[in-house]
Amino acid sequence: MTEEQTSAPPSGGLSRLQIRRALRLWTWEASAATVQITLTQGAFQTGFALYLGCSDFVIGILAAIPAFAGLLQLVTSYFAQRGGSRRLIVAWSAFASRLLWVPMLLIPFLLPRPLWVGTFLILILLSSALANVAQPLWTAWISDLVPEDSRGRYFGRRNMYAGLVGMVVSVVGGWYLDAATKGQGHGDPRAAFAVLFGLATVAALGSFGCGMSSPDVPPAARREGAGTGGLRDALAFYAAPFADRNFRRFMLFYATLVLAQTVAGQFFLVYQFKTLVLNYTAVQALGAVASLTSLASMPLWGYLTDKYGNKPILMISVALVILPPFQWLLTYPDGIPGLWMHGAHGALLISYTKVNIILLNLAAGAGWAGVGLTQFNLMLGAAEAERRTVYVSAISAVAGLAGGVGPLLGGAILTALAPVHFPQSGLIRGNYHVLFVLSGLLRFASLLLLQPLEEAGSRGARYVLRQLKATKPVGSLANIRRLSKGDSAQTRQQAAENLARLKTPVAVEELVKALDDVARSVREQAAVALGEIGDARATGPLVRKLTDPSSGITPAAATALGKIGDKAALPPLAAAAQLGPPPRQLAALEALGHLPDPRVTDVLLGVLGDRDPSVRTAAIRALAEREEPRSAPALAARFAQERDPASLAALADALGRVGDPSQACALIDALDRTPSPTVRRETLNAIGSLLGGRDAFYPYLVLDADARDETVSKILTTIQRRYRARAAQQVPGAARVAARARQAMASYARGDLSACLHRLTQLMRMLGGGDAARQPAVACLEALQARGERTGEPPTPEEVLLAVFLVRQMAEA
Repeated sequence: MTEEQTSAPPSGGLSRLQIRRALRLWTWEASAATVQITLTQGAFQTGFALYLGCSDFVIGILAAIPAFAGLLQLVTSYFAQRGGSRRLIVAWSAFASRLLWVPMLLIPFLLPRPLWVGTFLILILLSSALANVAQPLWTAWISDLVPEDSRGRYFGRRNMYAGLVGMVVSVVGGWYLDAATKGQGHGDPRAAFAVLFGLATVAALGSFGCGMSSPDVPPAARREGAGTGGLRDALAFYAAPFADRNFRRFMLFYATLVLAQTVAGQFFLVYQFKTLVLNYTAVQALGAVASLTSLASMPLWGYLTDKYGNKPILMISVALVILPPFQWLLTYPDGIPGLWMHGAHGALLISYTKVNIILLNLAAGAGWAGVGLTQFNLMLGAAEAERRTVYVSAISAVAGLAGGVGPLLGGAILTALAPVHFPQSGLIRGNYHVLFVLSGLLRFASLLLLQPLEEAGSRGARYVLRQLKATKPVGSLANIRRLSKGDSAQTRQQAAENLARLKTPVAVEELVKALDDVARSVREQAAVALGEIGDARATGPLVRKLTDPSSGITPAAATALGKIGDKAALPPLAAAAQLGPPPRQLAALEALGHLPDPRVTDVLLGVLGDRDPSVRTAAIRALAEREEPRSAPALAARFAQERDPASLAALADALGRVGDPSQACALIDALDRTPSPTVRRETLNAIGSLLGGRDAFYPYLVLDADARDETVSKILTTIQRRYRARAAQQVPGAARVAARARQAMASYARGDLSACLHRLTQLMRMLGGGDAARQPAVACLEALQARGERTGEPPTPEEVLLAVFLVRQMAEA
């Protein structure tokens, strides 16, 4: 959270502590409400309806009632927006809705059987109506409490806790219902359902208490003043969401998705009970897989939503829920009570139906968790703050129509196709399968309708997928959490180091925030991690740290900018390369070597004459990294003047990369300017690169003494034999070449390196002839020999080895 956000005025005059307490209460409320909802909906409601005698069509009506009841939100939102306590309306209407399950559980005890189904439907209608009185007000209330930039994380965490509670309750409830109704003595189902619904009512009391304890926030429209309350005002109130083009797109998408979900929603459970012949425990245990996946994915969805926006995550989530309806086509009643059993003769029989349900629930659990979170946040973001209740009621009404039509349509399709005989060898083997295919196709259609929807500041779904592809989500999220929430500098620094190793682009925003951490070690490691990730989004923040000496991480910022390679970093890096302090200057020069901008070469060439040898060396090495031939003349000119050993070594390496063979002789001079063996070896390697190819001489330089002697002997012996054979064929001059090779070998064997170099120079002249392309190599050996004659010192073994290498190159050309 930024400083501006922490200092912003709290919602509705509430302090931040009051808001935090309210959000904790609503998190607890969600868990209590989930207990009530789990025990009175889903498989338990469907099972109770089947016990009461509801047909497939009546179950469709049962599923449609809550959806059609959503139309009431259009009326309640208008009157609730104009006054009254949202807390009282939300808490009491929700509690009254849930309290109606007490008379529902009494239906089979107090009424004759013919009245069971009708009474149950009437009570469901009343309960749904009361629940929809509360919904738009609660949505507006909670959206006023939760900061916009943290909605994803808050609702993700809230939904995760609620999902965990729901998973446990559903499994335990399913086990209890099976034990109470199908165990020894086959207990009374009425009593079993009564226990479940009674516990649900107790949970409803807990939900009511949390709601009543939460502070109210005056709605925005009420603070700013409502209309006059006349007909014109009411029409304007209701027209607002339908006049909003972008919100119309959202309503169309959402209605299609709700239709796709509800057309088969309740019937997935009926199919498991009737066709697959699964008991309550199996259904709830398999459903718990979806709950577990939902729990595991919720923090990820919340984090990604706050980072990339709701729309891309919603698109990814909808894509995940498209396949599961089609996977139901691959399920069959197999008679295996668990995942496997031992058949005849010890054969292991696997329930592929249950394995398939587990797989489809994995995708469905993750997908619907993302859909539930992002569509809610997207709706809040798309709605005008001062008219949020009517926007919420409008989307609920549209979804209610779709949700009401869906189960009715599904029930009608099942009833109409019930007499049809389907072939049992294909994928569509019954009326339920037709419904599942329709659901899958409608889900795909909703994904297409989501495309035109606009969300300010959100990224594209493909961009998010590319980011996730380059990420290890579990490890990345764990380290991002430690970086953001770690209670010690060491913990945060280690998290940044781990993120640098993972190179996860998802962590860029958190690492950018860590650039302002109190501990310099954390700031520095965050800069290092951003450089390893290489995402251009970090360029701006890193430039600010580069130009701010007080940040204490200017060298690390410069290095990171170089690794990112964003051309926008050139001006600040160029400025830093020409001005102290030295650590920043050296890091900036090194970074410039990685920028893909031709202007960098001019900047680096301008620093070659700096008085500080370390600065010159850094500039030379950066030029070497760039390998631009146009820098060779300036490097050669600098080489003629340079006396600093480190700079000479860097110049030799640079000329070996960007120079031409004609400059090889000039490098011989460096052998007299430094006593450093390392610089001399680097110079010889550069000469070998110029005359024999990039780093071609390097393998020779790393040989130990015995290997070096063997190599020299092998090369000169091979040349001697080759040219003896040519002499036998009367090739002119071949005999002389073979003789010089033999003489060079004999001198080397005696340890007379000066004589050996003299013979090798003669040999090189013979091999070079008048070929202009070979003259630089000949001139190089002549310069080596002249240097020895001038200084009176014998050549080193490495210098002789270079001569042998060049002779071999010439002989094999």
